[in-house]
Amino acid sequence: MRNPKAILVAFVLALLSGAALADEQEVPPETVESAYPGLVAGALASASLGELEPGVLLDMGGEKVTQQQLDEVLAGSPEKLREQLRKNSLLLVQEMATRGLLLRAARQWAREQEAYPADKAEPEIISDYLQDLVSDVAVGDAEIEQFYEGNRDMFGGAELKDIQDALRQFVLKTKRQEKADAHVRSLSGRFEVVISGPWLAEQAVAVRDNPVDKARASGLPTMVDFGADGCQPCEMMAPILKGLSEDYAGRANILFVHVREDPVLATRYGIRSIPLQVFFDKDGKERYRHMGFFPQEEIENKLAELGVR
Repeated sequence: MRNPKAILVAFVLALLSGAALADEQEVPPETVESAYPGLVAGALASASLGELEPGVLLDMGGEKVTQQQLDEVLAGSPEKLREQLRKNSLLLVQEMATRGLLLRAARQWAREQEAYPADKAEPEIISDYLQDLVSDVAVGDAEIEQFYEGNRDMFGGAELKDIQDALRQFVLKTKRQEKADAHVRSLSGRFEVVISGPWLAEQAVAVRDNPVDKARASGLPTMVDFGADGCQPCEMMAPILKGLSEDYAGRANILFVHVREDPVLATRYGIRSIPLQVFFDKDGKERYRHMGFFPQEEIENKLAELGVR
């Protein structure tokens, strides 16, 4: 008969071993978002970090994005944007990954459709897939009225009844884009995507070398107004931003980004309409977006919500 003490020791060791194994299994793989919070907001946010073979930046289940491919894209880009794009190579790789992941998801969707044409070109398949994805998005009269009331200064005094149809199309397009964007962000969690950890570490430094990311890392709440010259609501925002930057010095960051001068940064933050204000808390996490002219009182209310006194 075995020694009872030896049996107890073996049992305890087995429990400890099992607990250690369980703990080890519960640790989720490091992702781009967990390693570098807020660095990207698109398809690579859920990508896993890993060691890839030399020259390979990204592996999507065997489909790879290489440094050579990236260099070719950079070489073919407009010269005036090349340096901005080089600093934001991660954004280019994300765009390349997005096309690949969307095509994979679209092909999967096409196989599930009855009598879907087998000879359709890749861009058509992706387009059909996205159109089906957002086909259930609708806009109610209350949403249109709410947008109109919140952005009256954008419409030059026009009455809602005179612009209702155009406004409905605009709000509908915006909602569809938001749903498509959310879907794209989910793709790297749906398919196996691994990004080179060492390459990403280098890119994280370069990508954050801009006024917006520096402000987000300052420990203060931040409001960024994305706009441009020649835009009436943008020009109406200018004196407000100037006053706020002086009044809130040392308490909050108030920034302006000219989207035509820095289009890559605007693209990274998903800016499609201007003016657009983005608010970040003291930890650099995005908390709120507003499109159109934003009165000073309402901006100050939002800053107060973020803890600015």
